[in-house]
Amino acid sequence: MDRVSSAPQLLAMLEHRDVCKGLGDPGLNLGRLEQLVVAVLAKVGLLALEPRELVGSCFLLSTSGLGLVDRGRRQEDGKCSRWTSAELFLLGEPSWYRSLLSGRTKGWLGAGLAGHQGSRPDWVHIFLAALPLLPLHSVNQEAAIAAALAEGALAIMRRHGAQFRHAAVAEWEIRLRVMDRLDPWRIIVSTPTGHESDLGSVQVYREHCEAGQEAVYVSKHGEAAQAYPLHHKPVLSPYGPLKEMQQRRLAARRHRTTFCFDFPDVFENALRNIWASSGHSCPKGSLVESCALEVAAGCSYRSAEPAMEAPGGKARKQEEGMVAWRLLLQTPEAPDGRMVVAIANDITYNSGAFGPREDAVFRAVTEYALQHKLPLVYLAANSGARVGLANEVKQCLQVAWVSASDPNKGFNYLYLADADHARLVAAGGEEPTFACERVADDGGQVRWRLRDVIGSEDGLGVECLSGSGAIASTYARAFREGFTITLVSGRTVGIGAYLARLGRRCIQRTDQPIILTGFAALNKLLGRDVYTSQMQLGGPKVMGVNGISHHVVDDDFEGVTAVLRWLSYVPTCTGLAPPLLIGNDPVDRNIGYAPAQGEKLDARAAIAGKRTSDGQHLSGLFDRGSWIEAQAGWAKSVVTGRARLGGIPIGVIAVETQTAMLNIPADPGMPDSSERVIPQAGQVWFPDSALKTAQAMEEFQLEGLPLMIMANWRGFSGGQRDLFEGVLQAGSLIVDQLRAYTQPAFIYLPPGAELRGGAWVVIDAQINSDCVEMYADPSARGGVLEPEGIVEIKFRVPELLQAMHRIDPVIASLKAEGGPRMDAGIKAREAALLPMYRQVAVAFAEMHDTPVRMAAKGTLRGIVPWNRARPYFHNRLRRRLAEDAFLQSVRAIDAKVTRSEALRLLSSGFAARPALHASPQEAPEGQGSGGRARAGAAVFDGDDDAAFGEWVGGEAGLAHQATHLQSLQAAAAARNASEQLAVPSRRSGLLAALRQLAALQQQPAVP
Repeated sequence: MDRVSSAPQLLAMLEHRDVCKGLGDPGLNLGRLEQLVVAVLAKVGLLALEPRELVGSCFLLSTSGLGLVDRGRRQEDGKCSRWTSAELFLLGEPSWYRSLLSGRTKGWLGAGLAGHQGSRPDWVHIFLAALPLLPLHSVNQEAAIAAALAEGALAIMRRHGAQFRHAAVAEWEIRLRVMDRLDPWRIIVSTPTGHESDLGSVQVYREHCEAGQEAVYVSKHGEAAQAYPLHHKPVLSPYGPLKEMQQRRLAARRHRTTFCFDFPDVFENALRNIWASSGHSCPKGSLVESCALEVAAGCSYRSAEPAMEAPGGKARKQEEGMVAWRLLLQTPEAPDGRMVVAIANDITYNSGAFGPREDAVFRAVTEYALQHKLPLVYLAANSGARVGLANEVKQCLQVAWVSASDPNKGFNYLYLADADHARLVAAGGEEPTFACERVADDGGQVRWRLRDVIGSEDGLGVECLSGSGAIASTYARAFREGFTITLVSGRTVGIGAYLARLGRRCIQRTDQPIILTGFAALNKLLGRDVYTSQMQLGGPKVMGVNGISHHVVDDDFEGVTAVLRWLSYVPTCTGLAPPLLIGNDPVDRNIGYAPAQGEKLDARAAIAGKRTSDGQHLSGLFDRGSWIEAQAGWAKSVVTGRARLGGIPIGVIAVETQTAMLNIPADPGMPDSSERVIPQAGQVWFPDSALKTAQAMEEFQLEGLPLMIMANWRGFSGGQRDLFEGVLQAGSLIVDQLRAYTQPAFIYLPPGAELRGGAWVVIDAQINSDCVEMYADPSARGGVLEPEGIVEIKFRVPELLQAMHRIDPVIASLKAEGGPRMDAGIKAREAALLPMYRQVAVAFAEMHDTPVRMAAKGTLRGIVPWNRARPYFHNRLRRRLAEDAFLQSVRAIDAKVTRSEALRLLSSGFAARPALHASPQEAPEGQGSGGRARAGAAVFDGDDDAAFGEWVGGEAGLAHQATHLQSLQAAAAARNASEQLAVPSRRSGLLAALRQLAALQQQPAVP
């Protein structure tokens, strides 16, 4: 235990005790911790908080020397010449910061809260007093010093925000003594949400004391801002009690979730982190603008009326447990801003339960997102549908006992006294709150026997279930017609769990469950204590491996970051093209990763690249750093996710080549069950992996993403258990999804891949010849069966012997010599050569599976070598997207125009371009630049996709498209007029309209 001996230290300690008046006697723990003296104050029951919601105050005295750093240069002599630098930091910051948030310091905090059942603090206030005198006394530079101190505090807050947040630090302040015994500086940083990241959270003061008066704060806010809130208030005035919003924030922390009103700050903080890692320059100012959404008074969940923006963007007084915003986000893929609708449960309002009012808000906000074609983000933290009882009846309920002296004999009925009945009837007005009949007891006293209880309050029973059905339907429609994504920020129960699934795209925290019923209710139903926690029922170990949760994250900050990264692949509005985000990865580079001879392809390395043991990065097919895998814990034999190819978002499906293990846990509710571990071979579709493939294709299609399937399947599993579990149904879903796909889709067989049997059938290009194209690396193989299987059927032993007799000179010599030993010699020779001839037969059969034969039979569009697949598919994708955009414009004018006709119009201009503008691209093998285009592949000779991409987006290409679109509009108008004139009933009206139009054109113009 260290003694606090110096006068400044004692003064600071006394100050600390003084400002904490009213919070109870501080329990002090003093100890040596590196170069810090720590004092901890704890008060239980402050503002009627739960024991877990302790408010901790940590007081730190720095006994180490402090200097200043200007743009990273230490000034040991105590001088600093450039006060305007935003890089002004406390020299001792890393030391005191690491000490503050180290495990030992947290232990000191816990020691200060000893006796409170091990509860951790949820609200920590830190005060740091720097004892050395610092050169911060220049009067002429006071404004610059204040600005630099504020910027330095902001930089510390941004750099270490996550650690402060995890330590529950809500406010920290620093007192800096200056030379010449002048007024000290005070820096106060408020971080109640843990996600603040702007100067609005930083206050800078100087202490000032007139002779004979107490010291007061003097705000150093600059000329353009308002004075800080403590301006001219006594320095030693007690800290105020927590406000209502802070109490609700602590209540949310008790549920281990983020307070719903803090989510805009979480989005802001996550966006800054994304910008920092993007390699692009982050815009100045706020990155998130929020506008509250509200519903009209009296709006019901039965109504499809959309929400509306709150006046001034500020929410009115909260009347329900749900809040919503329209967020304007400045993201790297949309630096000018993109709009998102976010809706969140308020866990502090009736535990986030869904009542009729919450259902009305949820449905209205969902309708708003659909109406404006905006992505909808649901931040889930709820307890399911609300339940309740009519309290006004419960408080005056009476019981008619069979025997008044012995209640254990039961009761005859429930009733209300006559006076209570009259009062409730008068209070209920025209709407009855209960149904009853008049009876009389044995003494003739009037009673009102209860038959039904309705209740005056809405939201006690089935109406909550009806509202849950309404929002379930609306959210499911939003998944089909818009974009939905759910972040499970807190426990989500019942209808909340269904919403997480109906929205499909689900991100779950590691410490929050998705359940239908609580474990206590299940234990009561089973009659014994079977389950011990909600996490046992619906934690990530369940939902992360059964396909419900796409991503599992540690906290809400990581969850919001995952939401924003997912949104970066999604169009800003439904129906638009996905956003382009050009990175630093060159499009025309070769692919660095390739499987070694005899090695199977690593799907993830082929997609995103890999790092070798010596630290070298081998690049993959897609842009470096763009790959985000989804549902990694479910159906591990298939890999799905999103990536970028030359900045263009694309959905990716690949194949795991190694054996994966399917773990099926034992159910505690079934004593005879046990854990099962089922091996699943690589390159095989099982029921779960086939379903995962189909669902991924559906999600990519709804998100408007092109599709790349890196096919490498030997077939479907066809065992009894797999057929029973639905492998046939799941495989059929793949066909359904591919047939309905409207975006460009590429099926590519990478190096060493094989595609056989039913696996080929369900992804063949003929399923959707307008959108699907098939390619292969020269080393890939495809066929009905594997060569060994073909040999067993089509090149059996008798045929092998025939070939042997035809080819082998030894057998021919034995036959020519004849003699009694000929047969024995031939049989011995056949036995010796048969194994080798089997290999010959397999090699011969394999020659039928090469990409050259596939292309010759028209099942492949071309052969693309793996090392050049990246530039080829990027150029091909650009072309396909341009063609689809033109086709969409054409069909908006005339829906009767076929795809081939529209593409012929577009390609005519490209074919007629001057030859000097052409820049030939490497054509895939098997389809040279002058080769004949196969049916359904292209509408003109040549496959110059790179040149086409430059032409179609250039001046000549845009002019060509505009000319043809205008011609189509004129033709469509003429055809429509002809159709109208052909109908006598419409002819007169059309002619009258034309005469009126001609008359208007002949009138002189008004000057």
